[in-house]
Amino acid sequence: MAGLPIRLIRRDNKVIELDCTNYAMTVKRRVTPISLPLSGERLGYDLNQVESAIRLECILTDDDCGDTDFSVGKASGYIDFSTRIEFSGESIETLNYMSGDEGIVTRSNLDDTVITINAFPSSGAVADIVNITLDSSASSHTHSSTGSGPATHSLTVGLNQSTDTGVSSANTGSFIAESIKDAIEDFAPLTSLITPTLERGSSDPVGTTGKLVITMANAGSVASFDDMVVEPGGDTAVPLVKNITDAEVTSCFSAGDKAQNLIGVAINNGVLGVVGNIHTGPTNIQLDQYDGVFDVLEAFGMENTQQDYIVGLQIPYNSFNGLTDVYGATEESVPQGYSARNFFYGTGIMNTAKGANDNTLVASTEFDVKNRFTGIRGTVLAVDIDYQAGETVYSATITFQPLDAWGSA
Repeated sequence: MAGLPIRLIRRDNKVIELDCTNYAMTVKRRVTPISLPLSGERLGYDLNQVESAIRLECILTDDDCGDTDFSVGKASGYIDFSTRIEFSGESIETLNYMSGDEGIVTRSNLDDTVITINAFPSSGAVADIVNITLDSSASSHTHSSTGSGPATHSLTVGLNQSTDTGVSSANTGSFIAESIKDAIEDFAPLTSLITPTLERGSSDPVGTTGKLVITMANAGSVASFDDMVVEPGGDTAVPLVKNITDAEVTSCFSAGDKAQNLIGVAINNGVLGVVGNIHTGPTNIQLDQYDGVFDVLEAFGMENTQQDYIVGLQIPYNSFNGLTDVYGATEESVPQGYSARNFFYGTGIMNTAKGANDNTLVASTEFDVKNRFTGIRGTVLAVDIDYQAGETVYSATITFQPLDAWGSA
């Protein structure tokens, strides 16, 4: 209807697109009525307690595998300059990293920080060593290489300059990540070993990219280059780091494969406790930052147990919001266009932004677990799979449970 499929959002931001024939959304208020004697009237207690569930009826079909690349993937890891973690007793907390992002670290604090990466060349059995040093006073990037089999590459990243996209020297995670990316891309000996890309970090708002992803330029097992070490020059806190790990092999799924994947989402998963901003988990992890908590787990090598946890749902619908001329220049009798939006739940104490006019983000907006207007936060409660003998498709009924305790407006 709105030109986009219904999408389940995984914890790792991967999207499961669903071919749904229909869906039903239930919102039920809990009101306790009391019958009054004599008058026949009723009064009730309404504490704004609301139950909700979303039921999706979907069809699972075979993928068209004609254009699928089944080659071995390339290992990757990341340094998230938006986030740092702190341990205090049994508590773990995810906090902003750079001072310009309301954290504690400045560019000068990063002086002499060394990032060491092991990476295989296109030929050879020994990994080269890449040492990346940060320098807040340098206004250019420099590179040198010594030796062979293995070679050692030394890269100095100048943080006293603008990035290739014109961002001036800044105390932000996105500036640091982009500066390192620019520096690596300036030198062919490095790009033959590693490929840098930028993604939204765990603590980044939508549109900000403080996570530097390092992908091996050459495919192969991770066994010999799983070390990526960030060594600060002094007592400076280190950002969140996930070591280099093997990539998933590109897959093409049959209808049965998709059924199994949906079962896997529901049969064994967890989020360390109740999902919602006003609650804490069993180890006092503040779940208002639970996306960051998963990244902490991922940094400790636990991503395979949590990365497919469903954290959101995007259901697009046709809207007139944002359109200035619904019926077109010829004044047709039927609408000539729509602007697709995603349904959202405008919950939260004292929140008044809950109607169609408040829904200004287009349906293609990336889901943000910290932004109620990008979709509905929650998880999969049940998956019912139905198969009829002789058919090549499966039907799936997915029950989604909204879990959206924002705690405030």
